[in-house]
Amino acid sequence: MKLNTQTIFTLLLVAGLAMVGGDALATNGTTGSAGAGQTVLNQIIGAITGNIGLIIGLVLAILGIWTWVVKQETAAGIMLIIGGVLITVSPGVFNTLRSMVNPVVDAAASGYGGNANVQRNTQ
Repeated sequence: MKLNTQTIFTLLLVAGLAMVGGDALATNGTTGSAGAGQTVLNQIIGAITGNIGLIIGLVLAILGIWTWVVKQETAAGIMLIIGGVLITVSPGVFNTLRSMVNPVVDAAASGYGGNANVQRNTQ
């Protein structure tokens, strides 16, 4: 089996979805619907704003500079540099957008939601 970009992306997506399944389920009235999935949200925010994006972005930018200067592939090198820069700045852009959108969503969603009231069959 040849691992192309689409196959690798699909495998990573399936693995990521498999890891968050249990956390995304609603609980039996302990947190209510407002808290259901809070763990998943915290994990996603941590992944976007953490240092891993910074490291990946810097590695891509350095690889782009090497591709451009040493291998003399201008288009590929510039694309890698731009991709690395975009990945590096994405946490700052994400935090800015999130700080602008959160008050709007909180105001629009106030009064909605409630207890999921899930009953387990113990028989």
